Amino acid sequence: MDVPWLVPDYYREFRCKGGACRHTCCAFWPIAVSMEEYFRLIGMSCSGQLHHQIESALHMVEQPTREYYAQITPNWQGECPMHRPDGWCQLQLEGGEEALPELCRVYPRSLQWDGVRRVCVCSASCEAVVERLLHREAPLRLETEMIAGRHPELREHVPVGATEELRQLILLLQNRALPLPERLRAAGALLGDDPGAPGDPREALRSIVAMAKGMRADSLSLQYFLGGLPERYEDDADAARWAADAALLERLLPDWAILLEHLLCNHLCYDSFPYGDPRLSRAEAYRALAVLYALLRLLCVGLCAEAADEEIGEREEHLVDGLAGAFRFVEHTPFAFNAAHDLHRRGLRAGVLLAL
Repeated sequence: MDVPWLVPDYYREFRCKGGACRHTCCAFWPIAVSMEEYFRLIGMSCSGQLHHQIESALHMVEQPTREYYAQITPNWQGECPMHRPDGWCQLQLEGGEEALPELCRVYPRSLQWDGVRRVCVCSASCEAVVERLLHREAPLRLETEMIAGRHPELREHVPVGATEELRQLILLLQNRALPLPERLRAAGALLGDDPGAPGDPREALRSIVAMAKGMRADSLSLQYFLGGLPERYEDDADAARWAADAALLERLLPDWAILLEHLLCNHLCYDSFPYGDPRLSRAEAYRALAVLYALLRLLCVGLCAEAADEEIGEREEHLVDGLAGAFRFVEHTPFAFNAAHDLHRRGLRAGVLLAL
């Protein structure tokens, strides 16, 4: 039975890239499997080779529940054992889409329900999503789409009326009459946090470089996609390099602020912002959003500078891969909680990072 969902307007056209994906969602991540899926996979009618792959890949978790009973563990190369050299999945090849665990069938979609509204948004940790947003001019819009019955995650901590507040925040961030940092400052006022006076860009750069290094230490994804980028701007003397690289970004990607606007608005929907983490107040969630803006700004400037001599297609792939890699960390870990408290620990207000 089809039911109405709120979805971003790109949702109808979104398609998995399959074998054409440069960095598949199969890489590096263990895949959660329910008890029902575990026994279905173990008893699946398939070739002897695939049956051996399934038995080798499935591992019980330490404290199994019906919903999280086991996981498919990556091999020594960080790949899912069912991932074929041509980029396709052996499970899907032999058993069709229904053979896949629910997580594989749904990703990168996030199915959420607050008891009133169903919202389905695609995570920007998928490179195909970032590619759709890269050269998009029109602001993102939420539309109603009839989707065949799926089981959404019930977010009981999201209050009734949160979707309308979310729409208001998105419209505020899409007010292109103001620079993007000013729109983010206005969002702080709406959420009950005074971001403080505009900061010193050099302090903003030092702060996000230090925070990015800490994030990188906790994330294999950032270790791979962020690489040595923070060290590029680590010293005070590197402020001149940042200024030159930021000017280069304006030339190579003059619509970088529109890209960040799209990514931030998409993230707000994906995260049920500002209620994504029930441990955070609205003001604390906003401070984490300021950290995210600064991280994305650092990535756009640095990644474009690193690939400045490449052909435009290769440079855009480099940027897309880095941004999608960052959202693997942002949208699939307690990023908001950690970012808000790191900002507090450093004695910084959100406005400092908005100077970047």
